[in-house]
Amino acid sequence: MKTKLDSSYKAPEFDTKIADWLSTFKNDMWGGPPRTFGIGIEVEGVKVVYRVIEASGMQEAMPLIQFLHSIGLQDSRARVRGLDGVFVMP
Repeated sequence: MKTKLDSSYKAPEFDTKIADWLSTFKNDMWGGPPRTFGIGIEVEGVKVVYRVIEASGMQEAMPLIQFLHSIGLQDSRARVRGLDGVFVMP
């Protein structure tokens, strides 16, 4: 899995859980078409994506989605060009 942080924004407290999970995630299976997800926050009343995670196929995307749900993030159902989903804290 690949990830990129936008340094323009201060990462929220829950981001340490995401970073830790990403650093320990292992996938020995062949990849598939990339699935790209954003992690959103609200900054001064504006919703922004501060982290982008690219999963290699559904075999990486599904564990990622399950993990994001486990720490309380929800799919915002927002459509953002280039992203398959945006997860936010409710």
